Amino acid sequence: MWLSLILLLLLLAIAYFQTIQGLFSALLSAVLCLLCAVLAFATFEYMAANVLAQFKPDYALGLSLLGMFAVPLFILRVVLDKLVHRACLLPLIVDKVGGVAFGIVAAYIMVGMLAISLQLIPFGNHVLSFARVDREDPTQDQHELWLKPDRFAVKLASMFSDGLFSGEESFSRTHPDFVTEVGWIEGVLPQQDKLCRGVRRLAPPGSMRFVRAWEESTVHRLTVARNRDAEPTYDEPKQASDGNKFIRVRMTLKPGAQDEDKKHRFTLFQVRLVGDCGDQPKQYHAIAVSDKPRADQDDPDSVPRMIYERKDRKSSSSLLSELLAPNGTLVDVAFEVPKDFTPRFVEYKSGARAAVRLGAASGTIASAGAGAAGAAADLGQPSGGGGRVSGVAVTGSFFGEGFPGGLTMTSYQGGDAELTGQALRLGHIYGEFDRQGTPRRLPPVSKFEVPSEKRLLHLSVESLKPRSLPGTVLNLAVRSVKQYTVIDNSGRRYLPVGAYVIAKMGFTPYVEIQYYPEYAEVTGRGVQPWARLRQGHIDRADTYVLLYLVEPGATLVGFSSGGGVRQMDLGDMNLTAPQ
Repeated sequence: MWLSLILLLLLLAIAYFQTIQGLFSALLSAVLCLLCAVLAFATFEYMAANVLAQFKPDYALGLSLLGMFAVPLFILRVVLDKLVHRACLLPLIVDKVGGVAFGIVAAYIMVGMLAISLQLIPFGNHVLSFARVDREDPTQDQHELWLKPDRFAVKLASMFSDGLFSGEESFSRTHPDFVTEVGWIEGVLPQQDKLCRGVRRLAPPGSMRFVRAWEESTVHRLTVARNRDAEPTYDEPKQASDGNKFIRVRMTLKPGAQDEDKKHRFTLFQVRLVGDCGDQPKQYHAIAVSDKPRADQDDPDSVPRMIYERKDRKSSSSLLSELLAPNGTLVDVAFEVPKDFTPRFVEYKSGARAAVRLGAASGTIASAGAGAAGAAADLGQPSGGGGRVSGVAVTGSFFGEGFPGGLTMTSYQGGDAELTGQALRLGHIYGEFDRQGTPRRLPPVSKFEVPSEKRLLHLSVESLKPRSLPGTVLNLAVRSVKQYTVIDNSGRRYLPVGAYVIAKMGFTPYVEIQYYPEYAEVTGRGVQPWARLRQGHIDRADTYVLLYLVEPGATLVGFSSGGGVRQMDLGDMNLTAPQ
């Protein structure tokens, strides 16, 4: 109540001040507020993760959102007040009525941005007695501020971000309901305040890895045995509501996601699954968890079941109202979503995101010369219809014509690309990684065109790092690849004919693929400058792979960067091209 009252008084004060300034001043304020709100929502996550998180990780999101709005607004308003000379040429009634209208819009945006920023700062159980999620009963509808200025500011900025100021990244697709998402971040209970003080709201990008996802038939209530030596039992299985299904997502938490005391703790509200129902982006928080999954178990039916409620001798409690501490770093969570829901990514807390595809594991590509079919099977091909791809981190090398992990490019750019059916014959394409596989007007591209008398080697730079030249190979490979040759057992040398990179720009993973076999043959330069990704993104790339066309049956035994750096032995990688 107090927060709503204070914000309401502030809104009225700002609106009154803008009104007495007249129509032109109020219009200028409204336009600047809108532009700065769009700028703030487009940049605050990057600023939080890359700047403020190093100093105040829990306050990073709120401070960066407020700062990226208020600082440009103040500077622009001061500059325009000095440069633009105004005179009242309008009738008094028009000046006053226009001042009221645009003044209210400017006030609404200012107060809304302040409101959402305050909710992103961890003040404890509430902000001036306001808590969006009811900690005693999280299943209830969320509370709202009076007049909903936070939702107005987010909706307006999101609409312009997706329309007039739209780019390759869409705020609404990443944050379908940002105000609700902010409420989920703080979804913890009062009785656990002492434990919650060290729980971080922000997890750095890359601090969580997607492992696999599949549909789950039921979730269960866990009954804790009275005898400590007895095993707990699963009872009262619960099926999804009519028209819904359960999706189980397995992820690995990395050290970067740890709380201040070096432990992993989270609430189910702090894990969200984002995807699409038809053309509409949707998000859902986790509703069940299994904190003891076994990494070596591939059979979904034999892994520990998902629990939504815990019962002991005295009472039972929903896991939505608990702070969870997983046993290890492997965590399974379940989401209840509509049957037509297609997941795109999972997010742990705020910041750690990974692409999701049902029925697939991100896994690794084994180092082998098993041929294209075997290499693709390790990652799992997309199901019929070309679903979305999973997060791929290539850690080995293989032979094959297909793009990594069965990737099909359907949302991409690249003016010089030459296609033969679904094969890239020559050129350069790139696009947002999470959007690939969805229906688009562009022709799908899923493989490279490889001459019948050649075999295409995918040589992962990551697989070279741990060997005799750690660090050196990666640093050189992403900058100067024209001399990077592989040598077979007959002494033949092969120059790279292309490469592909999967790297994040801010929070968004991008894939960029280039393939120039003819240029490599004529000029010796098969890898061109990257079109979308910059050097800083490539230096931190999850995947960097060089492409070589080699003779059938050839066994690759060496790798050389030239420039006086000694040759690296590839003999133990078993890279023999298929016949």
